[in-house]
Amino acid sequence: MKQSQPPGGLRIMVAWGIIGAGVISDTRFAPALTQARDSTLVAVHNRDQTKAEAFARKHGARRAYSRVEDLCQDPDVEAVYIASPNHLHAEHTILAVSHQKHVLCEKPMALDTAECERMIRAAAEAGVILGVAYMMPFHGSHQVMKRLLSENLLGDIALVQSDYLISLPYFQGPSFRLDQFRLTKELGGGAIMDLGVHCINTIRYLMGSAVRSVSSIHAPLHTQCDADTVAVITAQYENGALGVITLSFITEWGRNGIEFYGEKGALISEQSLSQVPEATVRSYLNGRWTEHSVEPLNPYVGEIEHFTQCIQTGETPIISGEQGLADMRVVEAAWASMQSGVRIEL
Repeated sequence: MKQSQPPGGLRIMVAWGIIGAGVISDTRFAPALTQARDSTLVAVHNRDQTKAEAFARKHGARRAYSRVEDLCQDPDVEAVYIASPNHLHAEHTILAVSHQKHVLCEKPMALDTAECERMIRAAAEAGVILGVAYMMPFHGSHQVMKRLLSENLLGDIALVQSDYLISLPYFQGPSFRLDQFRLTKELGGGAIMDLGVHCINTIRYLMGSAVRSVSSIHAPLHTQCDADTVAVITAQYENGALGVITLSFITEWGRNGIEFYGEKGALISEQSLSQVPEATVRSYLNGRWTEHSVEPLNPYVGEIEHFTQCIQTGETPIISGEQGLADMRVVEAAWASMQSGVRIEL
């Protein structure tokens, strides 16, 4: 495994490039890079050279490229964050790892399991690290929940519920349009791919149990687009727990959190499935509610520092390519259930 750890264990900076200098890169990832330890931004890509140069100036990158190939060939770039549209994730990841770059690829990892498997195989053959950019495990609220669940305070988990409900027109503002990749199924769009994978991944991270079977339904409330805009997934987990995941692109408000119900109590978060650090976590134990202190951590900083550490040490990321593949298997099963009307075993 290619590492950035010099003899003697000294920590060194990891030089990053960004493929896809869009909104998330501009408002979340690049600013977090400036705060993260041992990381520096050296190169950015946008199909529009003028936009790439403006992004580079804003965030302090030394070079700007309009061709993905040129960024991947840059000898100073060691790690690449891929935030291109979903249908390009596999192509860009495979290209980057072929040039010996470690890759942190935005979720969803790819369009299907076959693409995920090709990405994993390409990274393994190149001897580089592949991770999927789920920042939710690094949210302060989920760190609290992980600690409490690891102490088994709830006993056996019976039920888990999560909702991730947003208004895409409100969220995107004047830039909203129906003919975008998030609302086009063949481009990796839909509420399950965009929002649901966060719930699927974060529940598995917190509870430590994978999905065994799923069923899914959707409400075609926007007939102008072919992707699911409102969906509900029910799941059974390997530990026996039952789960419900509720997703929407068209609702103004949601709790946007995760709830665990066990034989000894409950653990509930609100607004934890979020790009911002503010959230609440409450537990119900021994007949009383307790609100837990949540450190307002920037989840993107945590995500970057963890992946950088993996590059330095050769460790496997918390959210590896294999984890992204597991999420895609659940997504494909949910799609299959949506079409067939039957529960799908994984």
